[in-house]
Amino acid sequence: MSLKTIIKVSLGKRLLARRTKSVVRNKSFFNFDTARSVAIFFDATNTEEYTAARFLCNYLNERKIKTRCLGFLKPQDMDENPSTFTGFSFFSENDFSFTGMPTGAVVLEFCNTDFDILIDINIGDNYFLDALVAYSIAKMKIGLKKADKGYYDFMIDIPAETVSVEQLVEEIKRYLNKIGS
Repeated sequence: MSLKTIIKVSLGKRLLARRTKSVVRNKSFFNFDTARSVAIFFDATNTEEYTAARFLCNYLNERKIKTRCLGFLKPQDMDENPSTFTGFSFFSENDFSFTGMPTGAVVLEFCNTDFDILIDINIGDNYFLDALVAYSIAKMKIGLKKADKGYYDFMIDIPAETVSVEQLVEEIKRYLNKIGS
C-alpha cells in the first residue's frame, strides 16, 4: 500500500463515523420477494468475491430483481476494464478524496441511489468498500459481521476461521428467502 493510500485510509477512518451521521436514509426491511432493486458491493481483486458477485447477480436477475454490482479494483487495474457483465461497475481508491470521501461519479451514483437492498459480500478489510456502505442511502444494508461498525441493518455472523464468500452468499440467500415469506 502506498503512503498516499495509507494516509487516505487513516484520515477516512477517523472522519467516517462523524460524516456518516449526516446520511439520511429511509430504513425498511426487504426480502427477495419484495425487493425491486439490489446493489452488490465486492472486492474485485479477490477472484472468489468477483465470481460470487456474478453468480449472485444472475440469481437475482432470474428473480426479476434489478441488480447493479460495484467492485473495488487497484488503480493500475482500472484501465483493463474487466467487466463484460451487464450491471457491473468498478472503482478504485482514486475515486476518493485525500480525506477518504467518495468523489468519483460511479461511487457517488451508487451512494445516492435508493436501492431496496445493499449486499456487501466483502469478507476482508477494505476501507473503500466500508465507506461506500456507510455513505449509501440504501433502505436495507446487509453484510458479514466483522467488527460492528454500525453500517449494516442485517449482519450474517460466520466465525472468522471458517468464513468464505460462498458461505456468506448462501446465508444471505437463505435468510432473505425465508424471512417474511
